[in-house]
Amino acid sequence: MRHIAWPLAGLLLLSSTGFAAKGPEKSAAAWRKDGERLYDARKYLEAAEALQRAQELEPHPKLVYNIARAYEQANELDLALKWYEAYTQSDERGTDPTLLKRSVLAIDRLRGLIRQRDEQRAAQEAERRRLGEETQKAQARAESEAQAKLRAEEETRVQRRAVVESERRNYERARMSAFVAGGGALLGLGVGTAFGVMANTSRARFNDAQTVSDKQEFERQTRQNAVIADIGMGVGVAAAVTAFLLYPKGAPPAEPQARLLVAPHGAGVEVRF
Repeated sequence: MRHIAWPLAGLLLLSSTGFAAKGPEKSAAAWRKDGERLYDARKYLEAAEALQRAQELEPHPKLVYNIARAYEQANELDLALKWYEAYTQSDERGTDPTLLKRSVLAIDRLRGLIRQRDEQRAAQEAERRRLGEETQKAQARAESEAQAKLRAEEETRVQRRAVVESERRNYERARMSAFVAGGGALLGLGVGTAFGVMANTSRARFNDAQTVSDKQEFERQTRQNAVIADIGMGVGVAAAVTAFLLYPKGAPPAEPQARLLVAPHGAGVEVRF
């Protein structure tokens, strides 16, 4: 194994039944052999596990160091730091000064990496929380704006409905006034026509009268009927003109038509007139 100190080299030459084998019959040497093979295959986590099995069966400081190295290669920084620290705390009789020095350097390096990792994670978490808070604020702001828009549109619709209702009432009043004036026009023209006929009749009788008193009476009736006829016709014409002027032009004001609009960030009401 490259860069790993293996104790008891003679034991590494012992046969192994393979890492996949299980049971108490597998020896520490076999687990160490599996650990060497897995490490060379860059299966660092499996190598660390195999070395731990060997350490359980036959504890040795160099196994502790090799476990730490395997975890470091697997980028398991916390576990690597734990095993490096365990190596520095091992019995001095089983430790190697060179490996001990490497362990101390590795501990400093790993602590720095772990600190950087934790700071980065903390910064990422803070950024995630900040983005989450900004997203919530943006959503709340969008909902508030949507609600305000809905209220404004509802107020506009209510105001427009009130205006349309007022216009409809004015329209109906104008039309009713036009109808009344029209009726007056018909009445005035009818009276004028009727008294006009009566005036002509009185005039014919005046022409046929043989006595002075009859002529005076028919003359009086003719003038009276003619005056009433003129007044009736004048009133009728004036009422007809008034009815024409009062009658509202165009169609009556229509009720506003509203429909609900649903959008990805809110809803609204579209009002058409």
